[in-house]
Amino acid sequence: MGAKRVMHMKKILAVAAVAVVVALSWAVYQRGKRLKEAPFVKVARETVVSAVTTNGRVEPLEWAAVSAERAGVLERVHVERGSKVQRGDLLAEVDRAAARAEVEAAEARVAQARTELEVISAGGPAAELAEIQGELSRLAIELEAA
Repeated sequence: MGAKRVMHMKKILAVAAVAVVVALSWAVYQRGKRLKEAPFVKVARETVVSAVTTNGRVEPLEWAAVSAERAGVLERVHVERGSKVQRGDLLAEVDRAAARAEVEAAEARVAQARTELEVISAGGPAAELAEIQGELSRLAIELEAA
């Protein structure tokens, strides 16, 4: 058994010797290589600009319902799509011609009603008075006949 042990030790020493020779050869080879120099620049502070082009959809943080007090044709628009607005800002103007015509018609109806009221307050037209008096006379006759 001693011979086997000696043989085993010789194998281990041979492997170790080969490993040492390989390691030394590698070290000598690496030492012979020169390191490459890296280019360098002086550091300077700059602004980095980056742009990304992509597809997408932009939505507002908050939606707001917008409505007009009356319908009509827009005469003037004071904002553009995407503009920031505040509550109460004038966004557009509706054509005032139709509104003016409605106001004038309403004023004419009011004047006519006032005239009719004055006529009735003064006793009414003669034809109406005669008609009412005739009706009263007829009813009085019917009452007596009953």
